[in-house]
Amino acid sequence: MWGNLLGDQFDYNGAIAKYQKTIELDPKFAIAYYNWGIALQEQKDYDGAIAKYQKVIELDPKYANAYNNWGFVLEKQEDYVQAIAKYEKAAELDPNGESGTWARRAINRLKNVTSKE
Repeated sequence: MWGNLLGDQFDYNGAIAKYQKTIELDPKFAIAYYNWGIALQEQKDYDGAIAKYQKVIELDPKYANAYNNWGFVLEKQEDYVQAIAKYEKAAELDPNGESGTWARRAINRLKNVTSKE
């Protein structure tokens, strides 16, 4: 996708424009919403990113990476309890894959953070 190439060059606004165009052509293309969420996340528009990850999950409830990224954004917002819940869902959906591994590491890290508070 052209949006990914632009995102790789840190042109997040350009990337978002490409994702929007993609969604105009195919409103159910979950990956375009996911990538749009990443671009917003990189711009520190965390609420916007969450909205895109929610849309991904609405379209594809088993998209583990969307739960991981949603958890990451919640972690940035210091909402550790909800972040853990999203990571747990990612681990459940992809128990043996990369998303699940990443999610379990994040859960362990956050449990250490929250136990110190």
